Parts: sequence; structure tokens; C-alpha cells
Amino acid sequence: SILLDNNKKNLFISFSGGETSAFMTKFLIDNKSNEYNILVAFANTGEENEETLIFVNECENNFNFKAIWIEAKVDPKLGKGINYNIVDFKSASRNGDPFKAVIKKLGIPNTPNPHCTRDLKMTPLIKLDTIKK
Repeated sequence: SILLDNNKKNLFISFSGGETSAFMTKFLIDNKSNEYNILVAFANTGEENEETLIFVNECENNFNFKAIWIEAKVDPKLGKGINYNIVDFKSASRNGDPFKAVIKKLGIPNTPNPHCTRDLKMTPLIKLDTIKK
């Protein structure tokens, strides 16, 4: 459970696991925590490099924040949308399960059907942000 200061605005950060994203996350935490409730989230596709997962974990430990790790939760039934599961460094998929589930339901992402980022990152992140408000 996250305790929010109702006197502050909320700032939702999608942490990609890259160096630039780490810099921006640390900058915002260091410089805007007095002004905002900061919520950091990392969306794992199950196909991230192990080094990325380690980097996210090390950033949490060294930059004084706790990211909410999420993965797409795919309901295979037609007409049912994508949701999310909360995981952590240890339980995060490393075998591509979220990505495989999206492909099984919607096919291989391609130029006419670019659903990869939408269904593995954006939709779960948007649903997380909506729930936390």
C-alpha cells in the first residue's frame, strides 16, 4: 500500500530501465519530492535483458525509490482486455511469458499492427496509474 500526501500533486513516472530514464527518475525524486507524491513503475515484457532488470533493481537500491514492477496480464478470451500483475525483481518473468501471451492473443507485432508497446507497457501502466489515484 502506498501512503500519499493529499496536500501534494501526484507524479507518475514510467521508468524504462535505461540510463536516461534512471537519470530523470533520480532528478525528479531529488528535486520534486517536496512538491509531488512520486510513483515509479517499471513494465517488464518478459523479454528484457537480465542486465536491465539488475539495473532497475540497483537504481531502486541506490537512488532511494521503490518501483512498482508490473507485467501485462493477458486474458485469452476475445473481448477481454489487457490488465497487469505486480511482480518484483525476483518474480519478474525472464522467459517471455507476458510477450508470448500477447502474441498468442493478438499475433506478432508488426507495422500495420504495432500492439507490442501498447499492450505490454502502455495499457498496464495506464491501468496502474488509474488504480493508484
